[in-house]
Amino acid sequence: MKNKIKNGIYFLSIITILIIIIFVLIVVINSRKMNNEISLGDWSFFIVLSGSMEKEINIGDIVLVKKIEPRNLKEGDIISFEQKGETITHRIVEIQDKEIYTKGDNNNSLDIEPVNFNSVKGKVEYKIPKLGILILKINKLILK
Repeated sequence: MKNKIKNGIYFLSIITILIIIIFVLIVVINSRKMNNEISLGDWSFFIVLSGSMEKEINIGDIVLVKKIEPRNLKEGDIISFEQKGETITHRIVEIQDKEIYTKGDNNNSLDIEPVNFNSVKGKVEYKIPKLGILILKINKLILK
């Protein structure tokens, strides 16, 4: 009986490791094509490259962002949005009409430009700590 349990745990561990490796490879391949963004249905994944949200979200974390109607957002939500060709992840400080005012938790002041509803990619629902560092290192090795 103990051997069956050991074999089952071993098998599940191998499957889990394979799933993680496949996920990392998909992220690496797609992030090279799409500026560190991968989209699957209503979900997008981003590698965090700056420390503007530190304590909550750190450099090298991956944020999992779910599409959401901007009118359903509220103050305090963390969102990812596009501005000047870059994806930024910051916290909502205020919403007025169809503009959202944001700020990085680690920044001293509000972002210079408000976010238009059309620029919102979604709301951050989860983060995977430090996995982005591994992906960036693998990506760097592949690019050599």
